[in-house]
Amino acid sequence: MKNNIKKFAALAVTFIVTFVSLSPLALAGTLTSTSVSGVSLVAGATTSYTVNFTTETFLPGRDYFLITFPAGYDVTGATVDPNSACSPMLGDYTIPLNGIDGAARTILMKRDTWPSGRYLSDLETAGGSAESCTWNNIVNPTTTGITGNFAFETRGQWNESLLDSASISGVTITSGAQNVPEFSTYMYLLTIIAGGWMLKNKFHKQEQEI
Repeated sequence: MKNNIKKFAALAVTFIVTFVSLSPLALAGTLTSTSVSGVSLVAGATTSYTVNFTTETFLPGRDYFLITFPAGYDVTGATVDPNSACSPMLGDYTIPLNGIDGAARTILMKRDTWPSGRYLSDLETAGGSAESCTWNNIVNPTTTGITGNFAFETRGQWNESLLDSASISGVTITSGAQNVPEFSTYMYLLTIIAGGWMLKNKFHKQEQEI
């Protein structure tokens, strides 16, 4: 009886070790050379964001990309360019139904061969490839300062397995006040306006004298 229990325990341990070693999480790679940039970093602005990354794991072509924005962002109206959301890798890009979770600030993007009709082999992306992906209509946080980190993942053909992932440093949201003209600029404009007003009065007085 004791021998049977030992054999069963050994088999259970072997099964658990094998399952963990073959699980998607255990096989997941790490994205490198990662960065995030926004076209505008002004608080409350609606803008586009791009993630740059280098893959570790082969991408099969029909795959998914999941980005999580830090607290404060509004991604509920996010869109992607269907023909060139990512570059240089090819594909037709869409946000699936229920692909946006506003509360969690996540956007799931799918890459496929349709409707363009490309061959799947044209979309295959080797490990070690430098890529970038862009999301549009992202609303910046309304408060200034450095945001939290972004999270980005590449996922398998049915969104069932994690391929590569990375946590990417946040960006600095600004007030946009740095674009306010200096005092000297206002004085220059006032001088021009005053000079024009005086010149107009002079001509008007000469006309009356004539």
